[in-house]
Amino acid sequence: MNILLIHPSTNEELYFRKILGLVTEPIGLEYIAASLDSEKHEIDIIDLRTDSISEKELIKTTNEKEVDIVGIYLATYKAKSGLNILKKIKKHDKEIKTVCGGPHSSLKSKEIIKKSYVDFVVFGEGERSFPKLVKCLEENEDLHDIEGITFKNSDEIVENDAENLIKDLDSIPFPDRRHIKPKNYRLMNSMTVSSIISSRGCPFCCNYCTTPAIFGKELRTRSAFNVVEEIEEINKKYDTDLIMFLDDNFALKEDRIWDICDEIDERNLDITWGCASGGFSDVDEGLIKRMKQTGFRVVNYNLDTGSKKSIENMDRDLSLKEAKEELKRFEEFDLVRILNIVLGFPGEDKEDIKESIELAKDIGAEFPLFFLPTPYPGTDFYETAKRQNLIKELNWEKYNTYNPVLESEYLDIEEIKELYNQAYKETYLNKKIFKKQIKSFLNSLKDGWVEPHHIPKIIYQGIKSRRFILQQTNNHSTQ
Repeated sequence: MNILLIHPSTNEELYFRKILGLVTEPIGLEYIAASLDSEKHEIDIIDLRTDSISEKELIKTTNEKEVDIVGIYLATYKAKSGLNILKKIKKHDKEIKTVCGGPHSSLKSKEIIKKSYVDFVVFGEGERSFPKLVKCLEENEDLHDIEGITFKNSDEIVENDAENLIKDLDSIPFPDRRHIKPKNYRLMNSMTVSSIISSRGCPFCCNYCTTPAIFGKELRTRSAFNVVEEIEEINKKYDTDLIMFLDDNFALKEDRIWDICDEIDERNLDITWGCASGGFSDVDEGLIKRMKQTGFRVVNYNLDTGSKKSIENMDRDLSLKEAKEELKRFEEFDLVRILNIVLGFPGEDKEDIKESIELAKDIGAEFPLFFLPTPYPGTDFYETAKRQNLIKELNWEKYNTYNPVLESEYLDIEEIKELYNQAYKETYLNKKIFKKQIKSFLNSLKDGWVEPHHIPKIIYQGIKSRRFILQQTNNHSTQ
């Protein structure tokens, strides 16, 4: 069968991607492509964030390739644009089977399947369910036997039992990157970036996070050997500038990090890598030093909040003093630090948000990123906010972590947006942070991670991001 997998774009791309000049590869679709028999099926991936294809050209592609199945990735803020694509494809050719997957599909499958132009929804981990669905359609078998799908049977909506979570992550084929253009995925619009996910699930129960609902509450990890096998494949085939782990909790199992570092050394791999993870609070300096020896250069640190009130309200075991010490230690190892802070949790007032902004300035991480609390469907946070009538924005496209969708008892949406823009202005136009960005840039040149040909685009991205921040601040002040 001819299968087309689509990653949709949206009118408002994520704020932090504009700041960092970052586009990450569509790794979820790559996993789905890898789960299919490429000798039996013709598979294509179109990433509308990077592939300049009009809707007319997309329809033309479905004709030319005689597409049988279209699968589309839906995050909450991309649900509207993604569903609109399927609507137009289905209008053009009713015989094409349309399938929705991704986090929003997993959490809202019964709502999505009601759309007349959606034939199937795959929820949960799709590496088993989607190939079974393809086989079923090809051989005209009974859909009721496929776990992890929702479909329509005449006028009846049928949601089958969920597929069991995949315990042995080493058994999953590596993401199939043959169907993308790896050079399209970059940091600072310059260095190429490849993504790796080495674990799934999360033992923590943050009420605003969708991970436990989709991937379970148990941390499942790939072996160090399997992870470095993929790293070596990326290094040989794509010669990427940065390999970034996207795990929610990369640092929770220290022994595995040591093993990954040893495996990188044994293979004599010359790579630069980073991880997007919290959980570093108890990691000793010896491990950080070991990671640095194997090419570790970037840490994406999730602080959640700098408000003491929110820490108490959320009953989080979080010490701002320890976090500051940890981030200082990363600085001493000359790591590029990306700091994630959420502004405006329910119960926060103007002074609480300013407390978080001041903390970011005090820490002086090279790239502070700010997010607004977003009640994603399927989370306890969503149900609580809905029950308390805090949700003031019902358009899913706005659920992108930088458009305020909640009001608090102290701040309305406009006030929250103003403080959010102010956070970026006060940090990225801060001399202390700017000096640290320059120092980090020079260290990266010295290490050889940043090469001379990267310099013009990095400088341009720095200018472009600051112009964007000023534009956002000025636009809001004139409204």
